[in-house]
Amino acid sequence: MFKTDLILKASDPGKWEVSAPLIWVDKERSIIVPSGFVTDLASIPKIVRPFIDRNGKTRRPAIIHDYLYQTAIHSRIKRKDADLIFLSAMKSEGIGLMRYAIYQAVRSFGWMFFSGKS
Repeated sequence: MFKTDLILKASDPGKWEVSAPLIWVDKERSIIVPSGFVTDLASIPKIVRPFIDRNGKTRRPAIIHDYLYQTAIHSRIKRKDADLIFLSAMKSEGIGLMRYAIYQAVRSFGWMFFSGKS
């Protein structure tokens, strides 16, 4: 579950900077996205943007997911684990069945953006 509110400031066009640490905690780990981390929020293909509000409930889960993908090689997190955390984070934000479609899209195409090796 998220332990902090999300505080962002606009960065470059289409980019956002985390202004205060974003903290996620589950049974196995604690993830802290530091201030200064830059994200594009949810990387949603244009064709499905009308169905998913990238400025809504997906924001905090998307930032955790972006952070895990970008730091994977240093944190040694596996892509599947990052994706499962994303799914869990979406559930904690109250995202209904749509979270499974978003998760499947990430599982199918996330390899293009993952910085780790697995």
